[in-house]
Amino acid sequence: MATTITGSGVDNIVDGTITNADINASAAIAGSKVDGSFGKVLQVVSREESTWTSSSGTTPVSLNLGATITPTSLNNKLLFLVNINGVYSPSTSMSIKLEIHKDGTLKKFIDNDLTHNISAYGESGSYNFLMDVDSTSSQTWDVFGNSSTGGTWGWCNYIAANERTLCTLTIMEIGA
Repeated sequence: MATTITGSGVDNIVDGTITNADINASAAIAGSKVDGSFGKVLQVVSREESTWTSSSGTTPVSLNLGATITPTSLNNKLLFLVNINGVYSPSTSMSIKLEIHKDGTLKKFIDNDLTHNISAYGESGSYNFLMDVDSTSSQTWDVFGNSSTGGTWGWCNYIAANERTLCTLTIMEIGA
C-alpha cells in the first residue's frame, strides 16, 4: 500500500519509516541519497614487469608480479586482470601452466596449456576472473608458472629483449 503525505507544513518523516515497498519502481532517487559503494571499484593495485626472465623445472616459480592489496570488506570481490606476454616455449610438447597465489599459497589455476602444441616465441595469454574476499588483512597476490616438461621457458619479451613487452597483474576491489 502506498503512503500518501498531504497537507501544509508536512516536512518531517521519521527515520526508518519509509521502506523499499513504499518507493515506486520508477522513482528517480539521487545517487547522493544512497550508499554508493556497491558495484564500484573501491581500490586498484597493479604491478608490471618487462624484464625477460626464464626458468626451468616443473615447480611453479613467481613471475615477479606480486601486488599487495588490503580489502575493506569480506562482502566485496576481487577482480583480477592478468596479462602474460612475450612467452617462450621451445617445444610443441611443452605447455606453460599458470597459477595465482595469495601470500605464496596456490589459490587458483589460470591456464594449463599456454603454448600447447606450438613452438612459440612471443606467445601471450590474458585472463580475467573474480574471487571472493576471504580476509581484510594485507595480502600479496602473484602469478606463478612452470613448464609441463621441466624444460626452459620464459616470459616478458623473449625475441627483442628490449623491455617493451609488459606482463601485468592488476587487482581491483569491487564493492558488494
